[in-house]
Amino acid sequence: MTPLRFERVGLRRGPWLPAALAAAVILFAAGPHLADFLRGLPLPGCLFREITGFPCAACGTTRAFLSLAGGSFAGAFSVQPFATAAFFFTAAAIVLPVKLSADGRTAARFLAFYLLLVNWLYLVERGI
Repeated sequence: MTPLRFERVGLRRGPWLPAALAAAVILFAAGPHLADFLRGLPLPGCLFREITGFPCAACGTTRAFLSLAGGSFAGAFSVQPFATAAFFFTAAAIVLPVKLSADGRTAARFLAFYLLLVNWLYLVERGI
């Protein structure tokens, strides 16, 4: 098995880049107001939790993103660590794109699966 290799990929600047930056600024500025609005809406519950009594691996994701939108990073991480970390890794991958080798992609998949499993056990333990 070859070691993990990360290869920096150049960011292609196109006509979408200014629009994406403007959207990010608008969402960042409107985040707390949007979070307050969404908290007032009746959001659907988790069907898995209703049937089994246990949280699913994604339980708390909506609350975590609402906390992120409101600026509470610690609150988001305490409710749903995997989704919060995935959000930041995805944002970092957009800003600093890398290309993984085939072995690196396989290792990343196993790592993501393992972290999702650990996250689910955390949610079950905390009773979220």
